[in-house]
Amino acid sequence: MGGVNFGYAGARPEQQSSAQSPVQSSGQSRLMAAAQQLEQMLLAAHRNDRHRLGAEFSHVLARLRIAGVRVPPRMVRLDQMLHEEFADHMFDNMPV
Repeated sequence: MGGVNFGYAGARPEQQSSAQSPVQSSGQSRLMAAAQQLEQMLLAAHRNDRHRLGAEFSHVLARLRIAGVRVPPRMVRLDQMLHEEFADHMFDNMPV
């Protein structure tokens, strides 16, 4: 299709066009706002609520990456910490 990139998961951010339509920018702004809201909720959440919120946060970050948006490093670190916390929790509750 002549090098047109539609932002699919396999596309690398450097392959994506820097010119974006207002609709895409608006959608990306909404995704970033959702990620920021979830980030604040996660930081204030009880450990029992973080799993559900963390799954949603990971999904939003994935959608941002697919859209070619650079995810802030603090959000990447939070996502990694949540994955590690969940893995630790799984093994803590595993019968021996």
